[in-house]
Amino acid sequence: MSNDNQKIESRTVIIVATLNEAENLPALLAKIREVLPKTSVIVVDDNSQDGTAEWLKVYQERDPSFKFLIRKSDRGLGSATIEGFRAAIRRDSEWVGTFDADGSHDPRVLREMLDQIQAGKLENVDVCIGSRYVKNGRIEGWPMTRLIASRAVNFVSRWFVGLKAYDNTSALRLYRVSALREIDIDSITNLGYGYLQEILFVLQENGSSFREFPITFRDREKGKSKMTLAVAISVFWSLLRLSLRRIRRTFSR
Repeated sequence: MSNDNQKIESRTVIIVATLNEAENLPALLAKIREVLPKTSVIVVDDNSQDGTAEWLKVYQERDPSFKFLIRKSDRGLGSATIEGFRAAIRRDSEWVGTFDADGSHDPRVLREMLDQIQAGKLENVDVCIGSRYVKNGRIEGWPMTRLIASRAVNFVSRWFVGLKAYDNTSALRLYRVSALREIDIDSITNLGYGYLQEILFVLQENGSSFREFPITFRDREKGKSKMTLAVAISVFWSLLRLSLRRIRRTFSR
């Protein structure tokens, strides 16, 4: 690995939000360290009850660049990720990546993104998205109900909210920290899964540009999915509010 590549890695922070993912974290962090050895990793855990906190303490003793935060009261993917963003901004990082903790994302995609950044191919890109819905993107292991729900969310995100990406529900992303500094991340109102669309909406409204990279998304093998009917309803409610915000801004111009 060249010194230039090591430099871009050392200026990158990876955020992993967790809730009861003790079965999946060891393999995920091992893969991240194999592919991205120079990145800093921050795990934000929502007070898991499956031994995650104990395992994180042991792991930190072996990896000094690894940090974690146990949240006792706040809950939700969005609020946990935003907490990680704050930490990355305080560190004066250049890029911040996000992963699902369940093993469905391949860290080699972030490696590809960082390599293209280092090669100067993404100079005007602010958010790189690991996409299941562009050419060569795939999903493995999902039931038809989840496929339909995911497609529906992305249809609404594009045609009613106005998002330009095809996969607005993917949590595998790489954000340019300077773009995050230009928005008020504390203004993100949906602190659950709906934040995935809301932060893209806020960034896009601020002029940020996106690039999608094809990924193969594999359903988790261990642990229980956090996606429930209540979560799905909250995501659609968030999209409705974003759509109304878009309409109000259109008529106020």
